[in-house]
Parts: sequence; structure tokens; C-alpha cells
Amino acid sequence: MANILDKFKDSSIGSSGRIFDYIPKINSGGDFTKVYDVNAILISWSNILTTPTGSYDHDPEFGSDLYLKLFEPADNNTKNAIKDEIQSSLNKYDRRANITDIRVEFLKNQKGFSVSILVNYFGVKSQIDVVFNEQMYQNYLK
Repeated sequence: MANILDKFKDSSIGSSGRIFDYIPKINSGGDFTKVYDVNAILISWSNILTTPTGSYDHDPEFGSDLYLKLFEPADNNTKNAIKDEIQSSLNKYDRRANITDIRVEFLKNQKGFSVSILVNYFGVKSQIDVVFNEQMYQNYLK
């Protein structure tokens, strides 16, 4: 009879060559929800993009400088700078999937912007949407 640790090892380690991650959402079995493949990559990408450079304890270069773009003018130069920062941050830290398109829209009622990144992972297409606003980075903007 397998104990709880053996069950965890069988269901987590290896996973038949698939990448996976856990998200902080409790599933029907009472455990964290496990996500695979492109969804695990998108979680990683969201963490990279929303982590301000210099805030990660043991790797101060980890993250992106997107939070610095919040108060820039809402023009094409800023839009291109945002796209460049996304490309460079994701290429530096996580190259497991290909970016096919990046769309940037500035928020109308507040300072910030939303980003949609179209992704291709071995023929599977997906999208990540992240909103950047000043509430996300209150501690870093002071």
C-alpha cells in the first residue's frame, strides 16, 4: 500500500517528460491545482513580467522593468519599449515557448497598460494577458 509521499512522487516527479507547475487554486481533491505544458510556461512568464528587477532576493537581475513604463507617455515609442522589454526579459529567463505576437493597450481610466502575448508551444497556441497598473507596484514607485 502506497503512502501519501509515494503517491506524491508518482504523480509529480517526471510526469512523462511534461513540464508542470502548481497554482494557488484548490482543486476538488483539496490540493493545489496542477497545470501542464504551455499553461505552466505562461505562469512562469507572468511571474517574470510582474516581478520588478531588483526585488527578487537571491537573483537581483530577475524580473522586468515594465513597472518603470507606467508613467511614460501613452505613445508608440512607449509601446515599442514595452514590447522590447517583454521580449528581452522572457528571452533571458524562459525560452521554452515562442512569442508570436505582443499587443499593448494603454488603460483609459488609470495609469498603466495591458499586454496580450500570443504564444506557440510545439504547435499549441495560447495567450497570456497581464494588466500593469500603479496599484501593482505601490511599494516600488515610492
